[in-house]
This record gives sequence, structure tokens and C-alpha cells, in this order.
Amino acid sequence: MTRPNYERFILSFNGKVENLQVFAPELDWNYYAPYANVCDMRTYLIEGVNGHRGMKLGVKVDVFPIDGVDDNIEAYHEEKKVFSELWSLLYIKRCNLKKIWLRNKSKAIKVFIKRVLTLHLSYKRIQKKIHNLIVNHSFDTSNYVDLRCYPWPKDVRLSRDVFSEYVVVPFENITVSIIKNYDDYLFQSYGDYMKLPPIEKRIPHHNFKAYWKD
Repeated sequence: MTRPNYERFILSFNGKVENLQVFAPELDWNYYAPYANVCDMRTYLIEGVNGHRGMKLGVKVDVFPIDGVDDNIEAYHEEKKVFSELWSLLYIKRCNLKKIWLRNKSKAIKVFIKRVLTLHLSYKRIQKKIHNLIVNHSFDTSNYVDLRCYPWPKDVRLSRDVFSEYVVVPFENITVSIIKNYDDYLFQSYGDYMKLPPIEKRIPHHNFKAYWKD
């Protein structure tokens, strides 16, 4: 979602749809991720080594805001570098050391040392630093925009005009509004997204277990 729509969404969604709840750092600076999730509260989710900082979350859908970025390409890359460093701090603070130890003892020791060295930085403080960084260019006045709240390895800096027009398309048994230039966005994000990857690469990238609460 564009930042203006994202902010309206997270502030107005809760209480509108039964069993669904939105979580976001803007609603709780101790939230585990620097973006929002919509969770099915009838379920319980256990997700890999990333950890949810003890939060009882259900099966969820990520909601990423699209934010303005600097016109200058060097400044754009420098801000991405700073964000990546802050993202690493969040991971160090929230990851499940016991699970990492079972998989890779050497990595677990390194993470533990980094966690001790950053005890002076609270999770809340890091989240606020990330938020201030990714919203420091207004979406409405920027020439270029990007998904800034996730350490996406590719440069997906696009003209803000890509998000100016929308079309309505069918999705399962409903219709939804999507950006008219979805092809530009998807191609820059994923390359030739209409071409299937090799069979050996058709594997899931998320490690989680989900349960019904009842």
C-alpha cells in the first residue's frame, strides 16, 4: 500500500472484520516487524527462528507500505544500507537463540555476542529509528518510491506515477483494486515473473507451523 493508504488502513481496520486483527509498529513500537501484519486470531503461528518476541500471532499476511525515496541514487543506496544495518539489529534482538543453536552453534554464538553488545539499544528505539528513516521522504511529494520497510536485495525504485492509476481485477471470488502498471512493478521486483523457475527452486521460503486454537 502507498504510505497514506497504509496509515489509514492500520488506524481504521481493527474491529471491522471478525477474527482478523492488524498489528503494526505504529500501533506498538515493540512489535516484532517494521511493517504491518493482518492476523487470523482463530489460529496460532510458530515461525522458524525469526521469533515474534513472545507475541501470540495467528496466520498472517504482510502489509508493506510504499514510501518516497531520495532523488539522488547515491543517497538512496546509502539509506538502504542504513536500513539493512538496523534490520540486522532487529533480527539479533528477536531471533530464537535456542532454535539457532540447534541448527548452527557457531552462528548462535555470534548472535549472542552481538545481542550482548547491543543491550543498550532497546527494541522500541530501533523500531523508531527505522520508522523515521523510511518515512523521511514524503510519498506525496517524492518523484520516486520504493518498498523501504524490508531488506529487498534488488533496487525497486520506481516513479511515483506507477501508483497513480488503478484497475479492478478478479481474485478468487472477489474483485480487488491493483495498480494499473503492475507489470512494471512485478518485473522490476522479480524479473520475468511469468516464467516458472527450475523445478529444484520451486520450494517454500517460509518455515512455520500453524494451528487452530480450538
